[in-house]
Amino acid sequence: MHNSKSFKHNGFSLIELVLVIMMLGILAASAAPKFIDLSADAKKANMQALAGAMRSAADLVFYKAQIPGYLSEDGKKVILDSGTIEVKGDGYPEAYADDRERLDIITLIDFNEDWEICYSTNCESTGNSSTVKIGYKPTHENDKAEGCFVRYSEPNATLNPNNPKYVVTVESNGC
Repeated sequence: MHNSKSFKHNGFSLIELVLVIMMLGILAASAAPKFIDLSADAKKANMQALAGAMRSAADLVFYKAQIPGYLSEDGKKVILDSGTIEVKGDGYPEAYADDRERLDIITLIDFNEDWEICYSTNCESTGNSSTVKIGYKPTHENDKAEGCFVRYSEPNATLNPNNPKYVVTVESNGC
């Protein structure tokens, strides 16, 4: 004979399990954004895309300079449909055009409003530099590896001595 009063309760009811799962879901949804930083990954990808655009633009200007009639007689300008660009070396774009009526590497790329521009190694110069940094934090102190930017150094620049080609580097430790 079974006595209904001696029934043992083993385990949790379905309602208790559902409530615990719902509470865990709410906690996970509120805590996840603190542990997952997608904006940093997006900025890093943005800097990689910018570096690719700079390389493509510099290479296209260089190739155009190799075609007879596009490089000026003094070898310092390449005539493009969009204007005249100042070049260094064998035809690579300057980081900063000495003549502001002319184009430089910055004017050849699509520019994001969120980016800042910094000329020179430590961002002290407002122009006439052989190096330009573009990105989210290009103005960090002493050029430590903490920024989120792309650096373009023209041929034979301060950071690129004895190199006849430009150098594009991506710094993403501070994104």
